[in-house]
Amino acid sequence: MKLSTWMICVCVCLQSSSAKLPEARLHDDILYGIDPYVRPVSDVTKPVNVSVELFLISVIELNERERSMSSLIWIELRWFDEQLAWNTSKYGGIDSSRVPFNRIWTPDILLRNEIGNKKGMQHTNFIDPTVRSTGEVFWWPGKEVKTKCEIDTTKYPFDEQECTLEVGKWYSDDSKINISSDTSKVDISFYEESEEWKLVDTDVKYSTRLESELKFSKNLFIVKIERRSTFFIANIILPVLLMSFLNQLCFVLPPESGEKIGMCMAIFLTFAVFLSLVGNSLPQSSIHMPAYCIYLVFQTILGILTISSEVFILRLYNNPCWHDSCFSRFAIFVAPLLGLSLGPITTKNEEDIVETKTSKGFAEEICRKVALKLDCVCGWLMLCCNLTFTIGFFLFVNV
Repeated sequence: MKLSTWMICVCVCLQSSSAKLPEARLHDDILYGIDPYVRPVSDVTKPVNVSVELFLISVIELNERERSMSSLIWIELRWFDEQLAWNTSKYGGIDSSRVPFNRIWTPDILLRNEIGNKKGMQHTNFIDPTVRSTGEVFWWPGKEVKTKCEIDTTKYPFDEQECTLEVGKWYSDDSKINISSDTSKVDISFYEESEEWKLVDTDVKYSTRLESELKFSKNLFIVKIERRSTFFIANIILPVLLMSFLNQLCFVLPPESGEKIGMCMAIFLTFAVFLSLVGNSLPQSSIHMPAYCIYLVFQTILGILTISSEVFILRLYNNPCWHDSCFSRFAIFVAPLLGLSLGPITTKNEEDIVETKTSKGFAEEICRKVALKLDCVCGWLMLCCNLTFTIGFFLFVNV
């Protein structure tokens, strides 16, 4: 009775074993006895050679304030593990199979300049590597990453940025793991264009550093991007440019109209309100201050000078105190410098000349002539300054 029971158990076990799927038997065989913390090398003095390739899927955001770049990437890791090789004929011709990443050895590869607590390739949705019958292991972890990026916004919004994704090892030095890249460019086969940034070029470099007499190497995947400036030109630069030239129209308006100061203040307030609206969209950096911010400061100063000069010109034009007034003296002093004639003086002695120059009619005429001339000179001067600084700004950001 006992013998028959034992025979039945053996038959059931053999039947259940033979009923297993080939891939299940493969996993049982190749993963049996493997320690995921032991490097897959027979000679412990040699490193594990890991090939690293980076696939750029998209550039999500470039944050000028945080000096960071958010992007979606895939990383392809390849290495050989002799313990995972098998004969395909024993397992139904299976040539490759996915295995749990925590059951085999995986390199401690991570993005060294990644921002956040969840660093490393284990914190991804695609963490299970694929093993081939030759023992070659492929791992394609993909994730959205935020990495540090040295951002130079001096030429905003016509700037180009160069961000680096540093792929290296966390604790293993080069004697344990040797990383390399077979290509000189970042793979952009699956790249999706960004609405704000245009991909210009990519590059791959190799870097090594010494730490406590140990060598640590890393691959630098460089991404060069250019800001698409059409939106910023239409919504930020062009309105400011048009409003800046409106200031010059204040000098065209005649003083008799009584609207010069009102027009200047209306333009200046419009400019101030617009600056408050676009201020949050400008990069806030003191290290690399955008040239456009300096251009806005210049336009603000130009608007203040326009209002100040118009106030002085109108005060000179409508001088209520013609006799013995500092404005009258100023007009008489400046008139020859502006090429204005004081008019014929037919008096015989100096006392009559002085009396003529201080008379109300004479002072009134000279003050108005000087005011009109100053209005013209200041208008051309402001226009020349505005043109010079505007042309200089566009030449600087496009060189």
